[in-house]
Amino acid sequence: SDIQAKYLDIPYCDLPDSKTLDIYLPDQGEKPFPTLVFFFGGGFLFGDKRGTQLEIPLLARELGFAVVSVNYTLSSEGEYPRLVHDTKASIRYLRANAEQYGLNPEKIVAIGISAGGTLASLLGTSSGVEELEGLSYGNADYSSDVQGVIDFCGPTNILAMKDQMGEYALKTGVSPSLSYGNPDSIESLVFGALASDVPEKAQALSPITHVHSDMPQFLIVHGTHDDTVPPQQSIDLAQLIEEKAGKDKVELHILDKAGHGDEVFFEHAVPLMFNFLRRYN
Repeated sequence: SDIQAKYLDIPYCDLPDSKTLDIYLPDQGEKPFPTLVFFFGGGFLFGDKRGTQLEIPLLARELGFAVVSVNYTLSSEGEYPRLVHDTKASIRYLRANAEQYGLNPEKIVAIGISAGGTLASLLGTSSGVEELEGLSYGNADYSSDVQGVIDFCGPTNILAMKDQMGEYALKTGVSPSLSYGNPDSIESLVFGALASDVPEKAQALSPITHVHSDMPQFLIVHGTHDDTVPPQQSIDLAQLIEEKAGKDKVELHILDKAGHGDEVFFEHAVPLMFNFLRRYN
């Protein structure tokens, strides 16, 4: 409420039931602003663009970034691939209307926490994957590519979640806060079916599936005590990016004794975010 220069509840799809986004401009710097686009976490099941998680990306305004917070279709509202089409459409909308809002269309960084980290990572890995674009959502002549990705403890390989969480729990003694691979699990709700029964969809929603040689810069941060998403998800993604795109394209930090987006996690993750974003100023 203390941010003066802002645009709220902007529909970004050419659909009657389009989701909306908010744009918060910085107090300093000159237009066009580099832009940080935020996708909240909540197991694809709950959350909102103005939830408390927004406090973290809003800090980027101190570096002269415009911050955009996006609402996307939750699993209680519609099945895959709607949420991915929303994600891609939000970037195309911002690029198509960059001049109107004072944004730099060549400096767009996606950031997400947990499930939002999956969506942000997909923007970085799945450039040109036709089935994920949803061009009918609008601004089909514009790119949904981003120039950087910040992934805070996001799932990256849906089909591996169950086994990796089990192995992690046995190894560390950490009790998982969520179960995977059953009809009520978060990934099953996204697809309206067990992920194992729709492997092609589960793979398509997994950022690790689409890693290629021409990647934007990635910052990946995960906690060793994450009881929701096993750290191996981030480790595997970082390793594959390094193999296919090069060491200079990925920065991985596994934070000792940090949980799933808890106080210890953000104590270290915020400075890492700031250091990463400075390269886009």
